[in-house]
Amino acid sequence: MYNLGGLAVQNLLLAVDKMNVTVVFLKPSLSLVLDNSLRELGKIPDGKSDILIGPLPLLPAFVSPTIQLTFPYDYTAAKWFVPCPKPVAII
Repeated sequence: MYNLGGLAVQNLLLAVDKMNVTVVFLKPSLSLVLDNSLRELGKIPDGKSDILIGPLPLLPAFVSPTIQLTFPYDYTAAKWFVPCPKPVAII
């Protein structure tokens, strides 16, 4: 069992907590290669997974009668403040 976190996962955990559903995470795919996305997508019809979260291309393989895509209606913006060790010269 994996313990995952992050903005997308946190939104899922908030929703399933209200529904009183147990969540078990499978090993995450850490690559954005199309083959890995298709492999993860294949776990849904096989019954190994119920939900797939992440960036997926809108290809015919992903838009089918067995797969229902959802689109986010909100987003989270984050600002990073990185200190500069020395002044940058003007060009």
